[in-house]
Amino acid sequence: MKIWLISALLLSLTACSRDNDPQVQSDLGVDLLRPDLTGTLDSSPGADVIAITHDFMLLDAEPVDAGFGACSGECATQTLQVVFGDKEVPLEVAFYGMDRDELGNPGLYLEAYHGASDGCPTETSLSPDQTLFLSGLPLPTQGGSITHEDGLVVSLVDFQGDLLSGLVTKALSAEITFKAALTCPSCVGGTSPSHPEGFVALELTATFAEGTISGHLYARHCDSLDL
Repeated sequence: MKIWLISALLLSLTACSRDNDPQVQSDLGVDLLRPDLTGTLDSSPGADVIAITHDFMLLDAEPVDAGFGACSGECATQTLQVVFGDKEVPLEVAFYGMDRDELGNPGLYLEAYHGASDGCPTETSLSPDQTLFLSGLPLPTQGGSITHEDGLVVSLVDFQGDLLSGLVTKALSAEITFKAALTCPSCVGGTSPSHPEGFVALELTATFAEGTISGHLYARHCDSLDL
């Protein structure tokens, strides 16, 4: 079984069908999701866990509840699409969590999935077929664009092997444009669900060696993704 393990400053990606694959080993080096992340594969008996530690963008502003714009209709409909050569896969659903660095500065962490179980990911959820990771996003308080030059990192993990010869690929360039958002950093740690009305809507364009991922992303808040 493949499960998600998400804890403070630790993202563990589990892929049980790839125990001793040397290609996976070569893909799981430093610089998986962003330049200041490291990845290691635990090869001990019964373990197949990639541990990825996070560093976060520092923001000048104090932590505050934030939001702008209304979102309904097309804005609340996800159209994110992976196009790698002649292979196309929709990323049908997305969720976000609140990041905080050691100084308490807030930011966002997002995941988008194809073939995911219903609802927020948990420690016992089966892994989706593919997962898109977005990190290095500031707290959205207004519209505007963020690129990889600003610290945005976009990576795709292919648990099923339908799109990639290895496990993970990282975008060569990426840009997101915030369209609307309602986030609540001060809700983190509250009674679950701590902020069920929370959402982030954005447009994404990311270029990979294998192709592109682009479209509209609409993410709902998940307590399980708060770090």
